[in-house]
Amino acid sequence: MKKKKVLKKKYKILFMNFFLLLFFLIFLYSTYRGVQILYYSNQSITTQKEIVEEVTKVDEETEDTTIDFKRLKEINSHVVGWIQIPDTHINHPILKTTNNSYYLNHDIYNHYNINGSIYMNYQNDPNFTDANTILFGHYTHSTEMFSDLKKIYDENRKNVTITIYREEEKITYTVYQMYVTDPDDEEPLNIGKSLFEKEDFNIDLKNDEIRQTLTLSTCYNNGAKRLIIHAYRNLEAPKEE
Repeated sequence: MKKKKVLKKKYKILFMNFFLLLFFLIFLYSTYRGVQILYYSNQSITTQKEIVEEVTKVDEETEDTTIDFKRLKEINSHVVGWIQIPDTHINHPILKTTNNSYYLNHDIYNHYNINGSIYMNYQNDPNFTDANTILFGHYTHSTEMFSDLKKIYDENRKNVTITIYREEEKITYTVYQMYVTDPDDEEPLNIGKSLFEKEDFNIDLKNDEIRQTLTLSTCYNNGAKRLIIHAYRNLEAPKEE
């Protein structure tokens, strides 16, 4: 009987030690992940600040932005544009390569970073001429990449303007639809279809005026859902003769 009690006590100690070790390993991993996230977050913010200071210039009177695409292409030949959204931290170069995975975790300098970059769907035309041009970017709990899209969605902002700068032109889009969907929903990623045809589309515009859609896609609810924002391309004002 005494032997059984001793054995039972030993098992109890082993059991407690196992759980203490398990909790300790979880604590170490959580600490590591926290430090890693903070490190890459600081790297992303620093990189964005450096790029903005190096290649953008804002006219103090008109507040128009000029992008030095020559310098951008010297830094990374995959640059296809630049995106700006007012009242957000979204002010980034747009990259495009032969897949949708590389810039998930690489910055414009091709350095590894879990926050990645803003990048275009590899199947899209880099000239923004498809019916639906898709841009991807991570959501973080700070201000990197497409994090501020959640703010636009949660605050249900109206008439948000998105500006895309290219070497040859400046394109503006107006947001017309925002929603959360499943990660495996392929409809928003159809490059051949402007999404104004969705049933819940609600805007006072004729369909033939919406020639192209710009779709912004990011994570929502820690990746369990996807946040989608659609914007239509504004018609260019007629040139004066």
